[in-house]
Amino acid sequence: MPYRKIENYCSLVAINTLAGDLKRNSTNILKAVDYCYAHNQKMVFFAHMAFSGHNLKALQQVKSFIKKIHEAFIEFKSSLKDDMYVGLGLPLLGTDDNVYECYVILKGQDIVHLEIVDDVKASATFSLDNTYTSSHGPLQLEFNVNGRSEHASVMLLNKNTMAEDTKLKADFLICPYALPYNINNFAQYQKMTAPVADCFSYALFINLLGNDSGYEICDGQCFVTDNKGTILQKGSAFSFDDYSVLFVKEKTANIKQNDESDLYQLSFRACALGLFDYMLKSRSKGYVVSLSGGADSAVCASAAVAAHALALAELKDRYFEKMHSLGFNLDASLFTGNVEQYVKQYIAPIVLTTVYQGSVNSSDTTFGVAKNLAENLNATFYNWRIDTAVDAYVSMVQSVNPAFELTFEKNDLAMQSIQARARLPGLWLLTNVENKLLIATSNRSEGAVGYCTMDGDTAGSISPIGAINKSILLKLIACIAKDGVKLSDGSVFRIDALSPLAIMSPTAELRPGGCQKDEDDLMPYALLDAMIELFFDRHKSPGEIYTELKGRVCTGEYHSSLLKADIRRFFSMCFRAQWKRERLAPAFSCMLSTDFALPVLSGALESLLAELDTLD
Repeated sequence: MPYRKIENYCSLVAINTLAGDLKRNSTNILKAVDYCYAHNQKMVFFAHMAFSGHNLKALQQVKSFIKKIHEAFIEFKSSLKDDMYVGLGLPLLGTDDNVYECYVILKGQDIVHLEIVDDVKASATFSLDNTYTSSHGPLQLEFNVNGRSEHASVMLLNKNTMAEDTKLKADFLICPYALPYNINNFAQYQKMTAPVADCFSYALFINLLGNDSGYEICDGQCFVTDNKGTILQKGSAFSFDDYSVLFVKEKTANIKQNDESDLYQLSFRACALGLFDYMLKSRSKGYVVSLSGGADSAVCASAAVAAHALALAELKDRYFEKMHSLGFNLDASLFTGNVEQYVKQYIAPIVLTTVYQGSVNSSDTTFGVAKNLAENLNATFYNWRIDTAVDAYVSMVQSVNPAFELTFEKNDLAMQSIQARARLPGLWLLTNVENKLLIATSNRSEGAVGYCTMDGDTAGSISPIGAINKSILLKLIACIAKDGVKLSDGSVFRIDALSPLAIMSPTAELRPGGCQKDEDDLMPYALLDAMIELFFDRHKSPGEIYTELKGRVCTGEYHSSLLKADIRRFFSMCFRAQWKRERLAPAFSCMLSTDFALPVLSGALESLLAELDTLD
C-alpha cells in the first residue's frame, strides 16, 4: 500500500511565518527540519509561501525584494541535510522578469522539482545558484530506510492537476495552500481535491500557523486523508510555538469531529493566537480595550489575556523567552505550574489596560459588568466620564450657529455618534503613553450594515472580532463562560465574569431613557447574520434571500411583508455602509470572509430590490 511507503518517515509542518521576514521564517523552517531529522524523517513538507510569508501584498511586485528572497533561499538550502527531502513555497523571479509563486522540492541542497502554482499555463526559467526550469507532474522520491531502498510518488495540487483531461497519477497529493481559519476549512480542502480524486491515493494538507501579516490567522492544522476525503490523521490547531509537526504515522480510526463547543473554543483561540502573535511581531507592550460592559469588548479583553495563558501552558520556559525579547522583566521562578494564577497575578496587569468610559446614558449594570470582568482577569482598569468632552463638542458646534438644534429629538444620530467619538481621544492618548495597541471592538454583523461609529467603536490598530458575526459571538461567550478556556496542559483558564453577558441584550447606551437595544435598532441578530451569510458569502440577491428565509422565519406575527421590509432595510444599510467597511481596522480573518466589497457609489440598489415586489 502507498501509505506504508511514507508511514513514520514523512512530516507535515506548519510554520509560524511573518510576511517578508526571511531570516525569521528560514530559521523556523531549519529548526523544524532539524527536529524532523532527529526523528528519522526522510521527507518534510511545508506550506506554500512558507519561506517568504504568505501575504506579501505589494511586496511581491518589488523585484529587488524578490531577489533578496533568492539570496536568502540559496543560503538557506546550503544548510539542508543530504538525505532528506524538503518541500516549501516561495515567490521567484523568472528570467522573463515576471514574479511567480512556486513550490520547490529539494533533496539536500539540490532542487529536484520546481513548479509554478499560480498560473496553469505558465512555464518559466529561474536563475538561482543554477538555472532551473519549472515543470509539473508526479515526482518519484527515493529514500533509504535501514539499508532498504524505498520510493513514493508525489504530485502537487495546482491548476494543472485540476485539468479535466489530466492523466497524472501519484501515490500522494501535496496540498500546501495556506487557508486562514474558517469553521468550514476542511470542507474547502475536500472541495479542492474532489475533482482529482482519481489521480492520487492519499492527500497531504499543510497549512501555515499564526498571524502572518496582521490579517489572516492560520490554524496550523495539517491533515492526511484518503482520496475520498476521509481524515486518517490530523495535527493540532493553534499552537503558540514557532512550528507544529504532524508525523505521518499509522492511520487513526474514528477521528473525532469538532462539535459546536469545540468550534467556539477554536474560534476564541484563533483570536487569542492572533493577538499574541501581533503583539510579538509588532513588538508592542500589550493592548488597550474600551470596556463598554457589552459582549464585543469583553471577548476582545478576554482573548488578550487568555492568549498568555494558552502560550504559557504550551511553551513553558519558551514563553518567558518570548516575553523577555519584548522587554518584559518577568520572574519565571514565581511560576509554580498554576497557569491561571500566574497569568492573572503577573501578566494581565501589564499586558492589558481597560477603560470604562461612562456617560449620562450609561447604566450601573454595564459599569458593573465591565469592572467585574477587569477584576476577574486582573487587568488594569480605569474609569472616567466623557460627559464634559461631549458637552464641549456640542457647545462648540452650537455656538457657531444658534439655529442648530443639537438635541436627541432633532438630531438623534448625531447626538449618539458624538458620544462614541468622544471616547477615542483619551483612549489613543493612553495607548500611546503605554506603547500598546488599541483594539477596535466592532464585529462583522454591525460592520456589514454600518451599525458602528467611524472614529468611535471602529477605531483601533486591529479588530480581532471583525470577521465574527454577533450571533456567533454571543454563543462563544456562553461557551467560554460555562467551560472556560481549555489549556494544553489539561487545566482551564476561567473567566466567570463573562456569564452575565451570555444573557444580556446588547445595547449601545447612547440614547437617553435606558431602553436602547441593538436588535430594536437593527433586527434580531440571527436574522441579520442569516442575511449577511446569504449576501456576503453566497452572493444571493434580495429575491433569493426572501425565498430562502421565508419558510424559516415567517411564523406568527412575523409575516412575509415584514421580512421584505427587513431585507430592503438590510440592503439599503449595506450599500450605504461600504465607505465605512473600507475604513474599518484590519480584521482577523479567523472565521468568515471580510473581502466582500460593493461600490462606494452605486445605482444598483433599486433594481436589486425591485424583484421583491414580484414575490408572494
